[in-house]
Amino acid sequence: MKGSTLPFDVIFSIGLIIILFIGAAIVIHMLVPYLGSNVACIDGQKANIKEINDTIEDVRLTGITQIMKFKVESCVRCMWYDDVSFEIKFKWSGQGTGDQPQTFGVGVPWNFNVGGYEEPDNDKTCGDGGTRQIAGGQWCTFEISSNRIDRVSGCEKLT
Repeated sequence: MKGSTLPFDVIFSIGLIIILFIGAAIVIHMLVPYLGSNVACIDGQKANIKEINDTIEDVRLTGITQIMKFKVESCVRCMWYDDVSFEIKFKWSGQGTGDQPQTFGVGVPWNFNVGGYEEPDNDKTCGDGGTRQIAGGQWCTFEISSNRIDRVSGCEKLT
């Protein structure tokens, strides 16, 4: 009795379909890594904070004050500097009401030349009331010295 085998062209077709499927999945993942989420935007904001901290270290090593553009990404509902804990805090768009803000340590105090920005008094909208935060989608210009960061322009507060 002879065993049944699949013809070569059927096996070849199945293998080709599997390879094409895997290739398409890899290409889609590379072009659109976080489909429908804020993850890429949030990672971009984290990279912006890291760049600020790296620049602070450069200024400390060289002693030369630097001017730097800083992007507040569009996924930021609001951000503010906490001058008690010396941290930048972020509320992300799409973040649930009552969720704690994400915090990032910074090497020197941030001075926004307007009395500082404060934690929001309205957790739902992040900006209503008498407090001041920075909204997403803005550019700021900072002067970075070895002991503080000053806002030169941009970074308008929420109203």
